[in-house]
Amino acid sequence: MAKASQGFLSGLVGKWVEVFLHPTRFFKKENKAKNLGYAVKGAAVAGVITAVITLIAAGSEVQLSSLLGQYTWPIYIVGSLIIGSIGSILGLIIASFIFYIFARALGGKATYTSQTHTLMFPMAAVGIVSTIVALIPIIGWVLAALMAIYNLYLLTAALKNTHKYTIGKAILTWLIPVLIITVLILIVVALATWAGLFVLSAA
Repeated sequence: MAKASQGFLSGLVGKWVEVFLHPTRFFKKENKAKNLGYAVKGAAVAGVITAVITLIAAGSEVQLSSLLGQYTWPIYIVGSLIIGSIGSILGLIIASFIFYIFARALGGKATYTSQTHTLMFPMAAVGIVSTIVALIPIIGWVLAALMAIYNLYLLTAALKNTHKYTIGKAILTWLIPVLIITVLILIVVALATWAGLFVLSAA
């Protein structure tokens, strides 16, 4: 059992490194895999790793104890790990579902399971690296922004190789929902601003 878990983790980390450094080679090799359970477990592990990095950056056990209380900080740590894991899983499942709708509309041929399996690797790898580089003083936010751009490149490559369509369609697969969500957010902000100004003017 322990050896199996160790083998799973080492294999997973190896694939994260490969997709981050050699994405083209990785996607050509991995696009035939169809394992939703593996993707969910991989996302969970990535969420836990990200949470651990964040907790370490937040301070030592003594600092957490002084902030949260002697008996509260263990609950905070466990809660952070659970939330990080669940959040990572939900993020993968929901994002992949949205992309899948547009991918199929644009002629994509892969299944949801296959797409989700493939997307887990770049999303997890970039998520972990982004969390680390964001902690670097002064230039951390710049590096995090570069990671966000690189994530779009990996996402495009993953969709293209999984669905067997063009780069243009792969870009549209994530660009269209991003634009729709952006427009909806702007509408909500505009309505909230208008409502706030209306209330102030009526007061």
